[in-house]
Amino acid sequence: MRMSHRFVFPLLVLCSLVTACGGDKDDDADTAAGADGGDDGGDDGGDDGGDDGGDDGGDDGGDDGGDDGGDAGGDDGGDDGGDDAITVTEGMWSIDGGGWENDDCNGGDWLDTPTALTISDVQSENFMMAVIFSGHNAGEVMCTHAGDNAYDCTALTMEWDHTNSATISLAGTFHPTFTDKNSVSGACDLEIDCTGTGCDKIAEFPCTSTYSWYGSN
Repeated sequence: MRMSHRFVFPLLVLCSLVTACGGDKDDDADTAAGADGGDDGGDDGGDDGGDDGGDDGGDDGGDDGGDDGGDAGGDDGGDDGGDDAITVTEGMWSIDGGGWENDDCNGGDWLDTPTALTISDVQSENFMMAVIFSGHNAGEVMCTHAGDNAYDCTALTMEWDHTNSATISLAGTFHPTFTDKNSVSGACDLEIDCTGTGCDKIAEFPCTSTYSWYGSN
């Protein structure tokens, strides 16, 4: 069958239009798909970045918290541990040596020095201490913990006739410090006065002197 020219031309035009429309729709679909892919990629990237940031923040926060906690614990532990006093040993302690300091009373010339101590009734914060001079018990004092294994004792008071014309009054305050339960060192602060006509031959009264000493159990 032979087709007339007047029908062929419109048919060709119609086919061209259909092809063009079909091509545009495919391109639009491809463009839309690409846009969706971009959105998905952006969302995924944002989610991943958020998750990673959250994880990193959590890890850093945990590490910082752990460090801070450790430091605080160490400080607290150190402070608490430092307050514990050494429990001293009861019994006789020998005074192994010593010397005079700030000796305004010239004590090195005429005063006897303690030769031993007897520690008894040891409690968590105090104990009793007797002071011995060449076998003679001069008296007992209470010593109370003042911190860092150092103790302050009540005053030991004594009075005696040094000569027929000089009577000595003495108050001695001991300050022992223990390096362990069997080792001690310290000082005894003396306040001395005298009555009688012979006092000026001994020292200028009233006066003060300090005797530093160390000992062991």
